[in-house]
Amino acid sequence: MTDLHIFGMLFKNRFLDGIKDGSITIAFRNWRKSSVKEGGTLQTPGGLLEIIKIEKYSISKIKKAEIIKAGYGSIEDLQKDLYSKIPGELYKIEFRLLGADPRIKLRENTFSSDQEYEELHELLRSWDKRSKHGEWTIPLLKLIRKFPAMKAGDLSLKIGIEKEELKLLVRKLKNKGLTESLGTGYRISPRGESFLKKVKQ
Repeated sequence: MTDLHIFGMLFKNRFLDGIKDGSITIAFRNWRKSSVKEGGTLQTPGGLLEIIKIEKYSISKIKKAEIIKAGYGSIEDLQKDLYSKIPGELYKIEFRLLGADPRIKLRENTFSSDQEYEELHELLRSWDKRSKHGEWTIPLLKLIRKFPAMKAGDLSLKIGIEKEELKLLVRKLKNKGLTESLGTGYRISPRGESFLKKVKQ
């Protein structure tokens, strides 16, 4: 996966270092409507972000300093990314880094108590019960463990869930620290591995 979609925002992997070191604090997006809110937060692989300001913008208003703060070398590079996406109105999003992505620490947590495990297991059972696919949580975790770095499209064929929907389901597991995104595909996290071992007991 070269792009990472987080709560309506899309960040290419090449921008993550800039987000982490604070040099990237602006994003430009073509949206039909704003998909994030001022004052809200975003969990990204670059860290937890606070959305400071969102405004409709125009290409002619973009200054050189804004191009740099968005992680681009030129207006031409920025335009290539903007115009390769779906059509919509141009928005400028200003944000600041609040800290590291809390999911990174969570995925290393291999359960401090049986109660913690049971609470997570009960949550996954509730997801299964509400899903049109029936039990998908543990089968998908086992599939990712068996086929690390497999493309989402190939995983979707193996489990029988449409690719875009599968990505959303994997994101739910990732938000609970059970999986990690790779350059291509996913892998099980230490927390996910611990969870599956406990399921067997």
